[in-house]
Amino acid sequence: MDQKQIINQRQMAWLTASIITSGGIISLQNILIRVSKADAWLSYLMPIVYLFVIAAFFAFLSKRFPQKHIFDISMLLLGRWGGSCLNLLLIFHFLMIVIRDLSSFSRFSSIILLDNTPLEILILLPCLVLIYYGRTSVEIIARVNDVFYPLFVISILSMPLLLSNEIYIRLLEPALTTLPKLIGYGNVLSLGGIGDVFVMGAFLHTIASANQIRSSIRNGALIGICLLTLITLMEIVVLGPKISGNFLFPPYDLVQMIHLTDFLDRLDIFMLVIWFPTITCKSIAIYLALLIGIGSLFKEREYPLLNKPVSLLIAIMAILSFKSTTEVFAMANLSDPVIVLLYQPLVIIVLIIAIKIRERNGTLKKQLTHHTSKSSSDPSADSSTASSNDVSNAASNGASNGASNGNAPNGDASNDGCNIGSNNGSNNTSQGGTTSKKWIDRLSYLGWIRIGNLLILLGALLSAVGLIFGSHHPWLANICVMGYMLCLIFTALSTYFELAKLKQSGNNG
Repeated sequence: MDQKQIINQRQMAWLTASIITSGGIISLQNILIRVSKADAWLSYLMPIVYLFVIAAFFAFLSKRFPQKHIFDISMLLLGRWGGSCLNLLLIFHFLMIVIRDLSSFSRFSSIILLDNTPLEILILLPCLVLIYYGRTSVEIIARVNDVFYPLFVISILSMPLLLSNEIYIRLLEPALTTLPKLIGYGNVLSLGGIGDVFVMGAFLHTIASANQIRSSIRNGALIGICLLTLITLMEIVVLGPKISGNFLFPPYDLVQMIHLTDFLDRLDIFMLVIWFPTITCKSIAIYLALLIGIGSLFKEREYPLLNKPVSLLIAIMAILSFKSTTEVFAMANLSDPVIVLLYQPLVIIVLIIAIKIRERNGTLKKQLTHHTSKSSSDPSADSSTASSNDVSNAASNGASNGASNGNAPNGDASNDGCNIGSNNGSNNTSQGGTTSKKWIDRLSYLGWIRIGNLLILLGALLSAVGLIFGSHHPWLANICVMGYMLCLIFTALSTYFELAKLKQSGNNG
């Protein structure tokens, strides 16, 4: 069943952003502000680099194993027993994520909204939603996320305007005076929620192009990080670092501060109506990844058959695993970073080494050829072949059509950038385009990737300069803060142009 799934790059980007923002909006904010104080907005610098590494790793896998997800790839590379052991690590983490999110979501509802409702009921109701969507595929939840996530983005971006009368910028000052080790602790803690993005490896087979997978995850990562940074900033400048660090749910308390008029002061209900579906979409996506992983262990392609037993097991474990909200937060904020840093780098290193060894021995190409011939009778293989032929045709016609060949098998993008620049430049001249548009169109796909990487590096350097000299030169710290924010915004724009360049090439998977 999962071989027939397909989503586009925008849906994958928004699903990635939903996983990132939903993982850090409930329980993570208070501990980040307690640890990093007024500079907690800088706690997402290391996660950006880590997300870029994950995006490059997934593109690396997809390029060598097209139409395969990470569970199948580990089986092909490490054999039945080795692949099963590696998949068990992934399945265990995905199971812990679903249980954690289900517990935190139900306890949030119990504390804020339904204090008289038994906790067991609040856990079982989301499980019914998991059962319903577990019969479908990631295509369905990606479309549902397409509806709700833009509303979520609008609700977050509107907060500076809605809270403009409550903002006090002085609460950010003095900027970049927190000890660097405390900011480092905050970055490590934020990796716990950011590591949830590893579930996107279960959906690699839904997009044909490796470059689309990389750019989609990069774009979704920057969207999510920008929103989390904005939420953290608003909590600091409205509530203050001391008060927001002591609140159990600072984002919800931030929304409660919105008072438009004397009679319209309970906008938190409207915000929760938007936030709850976004958080639910994240839990469903991870649940589907869990079903795909369990199905790979039993060689069961029709993973909806496992739907009801797995969901009921999750409900029982969520009820019995935690005795209090404090234990849920301890696992989400303190245990998850350890779990992520212990096994995800190990999975990345093991799979890369296995691929390199097989490429050196020449067995990888033979294995792929054997697998292709074995699945030639499958109708999905025909669509995959047609898709690869479209990619190659688009690459060969790049000079005449002005398309970028960042997705071409030979990976040669230098000449493509020249072709794009010359053809698009002439079109813009005939249409009266501006000089800035010519410059943007002249950049190749790989050029936008380099720009995004350089902007993040520049943001890290500005942060380091501010932390070193900010205590003695407050004006320099303020400049570094503004520079870091601009680098973050422009990096998000550069990832958007990566996807736009892929769309121009006609390689939509």
